[in-house]
Amino acid sequence: MALLDLNKLTTDLSSTWAGYLRDWDRTLRAGNYPETTRYNYLLAAAQLARYQAEHSPDPDAVDAAEDPTEVTRGHAEAFQAWMIETRSASTALNKHKGLQQFFKWLLVEEDIDRSPMDRVRQPKTPQKLVSIIRDEDTKKLLDACKGKTFPHLRDEAIIRLYYNTGARLSEVGNLLLDDVDLNTESVHYHGKGAKDRRVRFGPKTARAISRYLRARGKHKGSELPDLWLADRGGRRLAANGIKIRLKRLGLAASVANVHAHRWRQNFAHEWKRAGGNTGDLMLRTRGSIDGLPELSALLASAALTPVFVGGDAYELLAWGLSDNRRGWLCRPPHDVDSDCVPCIHKSFWSLCGGIVEGFREPDTWWNNQNEVLTVDAAHVRVAEVLTDYAWLWENRSLELSVNPDEYYAVAVEVNGNLTLAHRDDGRLLLFAPDHAYANVTPMAGSPPYSLLTIDHVPDLAAWIEVCAAAWR
Repeated sequence: MALLDLNKLTTDLSSTWAGYLRDWDRTLRAGNYPETTRYNYLLAAAQLARYQAEHSPDPDAVDAAEDPTEVTRGHAEAFQAWMIETRSASTALNKHKGLQQFFKWLLVEEDIDRSPMDRVRQPKTPQKLVSIIRDEDTKKLLDACKGKTFPHLRDEAIIRLYYNTGARLSEVGNLLLDDVDLNTESVHYHGKGAKDRRVRFGPKTARAISRYLRARGKHKGSELPDLWLADRGGRRLAANGIKIRLKRLGLAASVANVHAHRWRQNFAHEWKRAGGNTGDLMLRTRGSIDGLPELSALLASAALTPVFVGGDAYELLAWGLSDNRRGWLCRPPHDVDSDCVPCIHKSFWSLCGGIVEGFREPDTWWNNQNEVLTVDAAHVRVAEVLTDYAWLWENRSLELSVNPDEYYAVAVEVNGNLTLAHRDDGRLLLFAPDHAYANVTPMAGSPPYSLLTIDHVPDLAAWIEVCAAAWR
């Protein structure tokens, strides 16, 4: 059953309020907002309207109950205070955020000149600590799942996925059969805000899922696309059913307060113990990069391990099974506010800080490089390097045909060769004074073994995609 029933949500509201909420929902749907987000936003606005009609002491609340463009700051603050008194500060904060979005939309529609939420402060809420779930408690829960019955096998697979991947309740609950790939021991999560990612899991989780899938194939409802099936009735086991099941397993195992978010908290805790930070973790779980589908798919399928080398933080990204694993040692992701590199390179840095070493490399333009797409590479003084080799052009009575300041280095080879990208449009050049490459063409006006263009790889995006495809 759908969560959002707009007719039910707007029951007893004025036709003006109902019309505005209908139009706002259309805008939210066009923006691909998740149904849960739309519901929470629309519910906040509908509750504000009902408060003005039924509970507000303000004499002019009648106008606000009829038309949202009549809502003032005082109306919004009175509603927020009422929410704190009758519900909680956390609920009031949720409504505050929803109303901010509603009145922001009314501004865009030019139906109001200023949002009544502009000077309404967010309510202060107590910070609630979510305790991590200890390994011994997870073991108790797994012990409660021991057995060969269908529920036992299913519950063990679910618990191991939460424990091993730190996923949200809904991400595991909404999995489809096609989202699990036992060949690469990975799962495709459909994350919050339409942000998908592929996450690797360990051999114990792979074994548990494999055993469950064999049992599922004989279970009523096996033809359904959903990964999790209920005990009886040939129905899917939804996220809320998993939530209830975890509570029951906790009672059976004498483990209090069992819910999926505690494993997610544990996952973040272990990440920080390994030297990462929650900002890095959030960045790594973001979605794809527009214009780089091959790279996006490659990064989404990586197994990530935070490591330290000489006291500096790195990430180890790896692909393939243990006996044929290949990968990169990378700088951590980071945000760079700079106009000195193209937007697509800044987007790359938001997911990967650049490659400093590779192992079991396929044959690509990234081979034998000390730095690939790192900040250190971008800081190489290209003008000084080309000035040192000015004699290549002078010996042939030629002049350098590019402005070195318009280019920066995206890769630095062991022998000093540079791959350069234009700072504005990403046009690609290879500077190789001491190496003969195949599939390259000397740049017009340049001598051999100097500035080259790479055949069929015109720019930075194409270069990244060609190399990422080879790694996949």
